Amino acid sequence: MNAVARVLITRPAALAERTAARARALGHDVLLAPVMAVAPREGPPPATDDVAAVLVTSRNAVPSAARLASPRPVFAVGEGTAEALAAAGVEVTDVAAGDGASLARLVAARLDARAGALLHPTGEVWARGLADALTAAGFDYRPWVVYAAEPTSTLPPAALAALRGGEIDAVTLHSPRSARFFAERVHEAGLDGATEHATALCLSANVAAAARALRWCEVRIAARSDESGMGGLLEDLEHRC
Repeated sequence: MNAVARVLITRPAALAERTAARARALGHDVLLAPVMAVAPREGPPPATDDVAAVLVTSRNAVPSAARLASPRPVFAVGEGTAEALAAAGVEVTDVAAGDGASLARLVAARLDARAGALLHPTGEVWARGLADALTAAGFDYRPWVVYAAEPTSTLPPAALAALRGGEIDAVTLHSPRSARFFAERVHEAGLDGATEHATALCLSANVAAAARALRWCEVRIAARSDESGMGGLLEDLEHRC
């Protein structure tokens, strides 16, 4: 099968293959260019006696969620996270539509704020929207830092060469941080104009806003802020700008 487009995937290495497999199945040529490296934060789980439910918004937090001993409701932000939880042996109570706002609405509809705290295993940096929405609804929201995602110092040589040669048709951007780090690495490499003929594939409007630090032929936003949303963008990617 001839490649439809050459796609640069910026997810951390541990997560990139899922997106890469989807892109390859559609006939795209794939280059991996992680802009973050994920490392777990060691330590015992917090006390959970008064925890009513666990919220999981990233595959990176799945191992920590699976460590919690006693059963309690577990809510996943989207289908991809739910699949990872199930694979780790965690029973998922319900699944949101792929973003923090939909998860907050789901939890508020399903749980009584007086039932106990909501434990959110997360990275050292997390979006405030989920926390703010749940706190405003009267919930006791508790972040539990279980991993860190640090920027890589540079893009891989193959990715830099492809950008320099104008060979990249699209770049997947899964978070505002990854979009910002990608722009920083491109700028540091002196390749600011290298994306002018490429499409930015963004999981949300916030990601797209960060992506616009670079010049693109087109910026596209997924219909859903999860892996299925990125899959939809890849399916619609048929040719160069």
